[in-house]
Amino acid sequence: MVLAECGTHGLVDGAFDGVARASEHAFARQLVASLQPDMLLLADRSFNGYELWATPARRALT
Repeated sequence: MVLAECGTHGLVDGAFDGVARASEHAFARQLVASLQPDMLLLADRSFNGYELWATPARRALT
């Protein structure tokens, strides 16, 4: 999974693991650390829930 810029498609960060152990939510939790306060994140509807977004939301407010 990668975190990419929409306009240029430049890669910001990426996360990967073995196919048998791959989990999109685990990768998303790893990539959250690369988000900056001035970034707008667009995510697929399967990435819902308070647990996944509480950390970046707290960081954006500080």
